[in-house]
Amino acid sequence: FNSPINGLNEIVGMGMAVAVSATFPAGAAQRVNLTIDVLKGRLSDRALGWLKVFASVLLLLFYVMLSWRIGVYAMKLQARSAETVYLQLPMAPFIWTVSVFLGISALVQVIAFFVAVKHALAGIPDMTAWSLGAVAESGPPPPALDVAGAKVLAVGVAIMAAVLIILLGVEVWSGALARFALGTPLLFS
Repeated sequence: FNSPINGLNEIVGMGMAVAVSATFPAGAAQRVNLTIDVLKGRLSDRALGWLKVFASVLLLLFYVMLSWRIGVYAMKLQARSAETVYLQLPMAPFIWTVSVFLGISALVQVIAFFVAVKHALAGIPDMTAWSLGAVAESGPPPPALDVAGAKVLAVGVAIMAAVLIILLGVEVWSGALARFALGTPLLFS
């Protein structure tokens, strides 16, 4: 009992990666993201609602990008049959699991995005579960949201389409800039 367990750090490292990523879908579902309410008293409720929609889109993009890049990393690990040093555990299954949990988080965040759009269209920022202090606040019950589901869907899909068009434009622009930089190395060295 007085000796270390060989390779335990490898088990703990891989297990912690999976354990931490497993909490992301629940956090996304409960919308317990860290927020800073600096603009709360300075903007209208409608403007705050649309800021929360913007933040929701950014979080969705973060989950998608992270899931994608970690999935690419898992593919590379799997292709070379990467193993841990001491126990020779295959690393790819652990990293694939992390990528899947992040993908699930992205799917859950899509729902949170549409909830944010519904509140923004109603002009009522959703105060529950948006910040740590908001849950403890007590007051009158929030007003009912009288927004048609079709309108929420149409606006949400339009916002997502606009974000995709912007991302594609950035991709095209960055590719053109990279080609220009490669063509004129003296300017970018």
